[in-house]
Amino acid sequence: MVTASAAVADQGGIGFWLPGQYGSFVAVAPSPGWLLPNLYYHYTGSAGSDHPLPRGYFLATGLNGSFDGLLVVPTYTFDTTILGARPSFSMAFMPAYSSSSADIRIGPLSGSRSVSAFGVGDLYPAMKLYWTADVHNFMVYATGDISTGDYSADRLSNIGIGHGAIDGGGAYTYLNTKSGTEASATLEFTENFENAATHYTNGVDAHLDLGASQFLSKNFFGGIVGFYYQQLTADKGQPASLYLLNPRV
Repeated sequence: MVTASAAVADQGGIGFWLPGQYGSFVAVAPSPGWLLPNLYYHYTGSAGSDHPLPRGYFLATGLNGSFDGLLVVPTYTFDTTILGARPSFSMAFMPAYSSSSADIRIGPLSGSRSVSAFGVGDLYPAMKLYWTADVHNFMVYATGDISTGDYSADRLSNIGIGHGAIDGGGAYTYLNTKSGTEASATLEFTENFENAATHYTNGVDAHLDLGASQFLSKNFFGGIVGFYYQQLTADKGQPASLYLLNPRV
């Protein structure tokens, strides 16, 4: 008989939010018109055999994984105001490559697996409103995850997260153009929908992104970013190790 305790973290350690993505200048309104920001993201990590992680239908131990993606964010900012704020809309997507290897268990069966995946991730629409008052800048936003990316619960590596989500919050940026000093903070909350393949639902997340920078010249600045991430409610769903299927191990 296989037993497992209830999970209290995002399934597989993977949540909707990319920590730190709202860093410096986050509440400063873009210029009206089209903008195409790009962000390259690289991650490598591992979890020892004493830290099992649910990945889709699997319970993985000794997990090693890497992820490379290019976040492309077509953005349009309107040359008008709503409630005194400038509105902006974007629809982001991420072509990415992911690879993982681990010892896996599914029901009473176990084995080793190495898998890689290449594709386009989910879609991330976002609507933002920006207010500016001298050196003070404010922003509120709503975004989410449209689960269109490459995902399979029968695979160790995925590009999409396999479920939808909604996220919202607000930001403040202090920007003194005379001294070249900037500091930003963004507080956000994420509500996750059920993963239809695994019938698993991540809990509600809270995340605080921080950034500070100093202009060293007209076109060059340096700074630091950081984040705090906390899951507020427990996950819901059957632990991965209790699934009794016929995996391709």
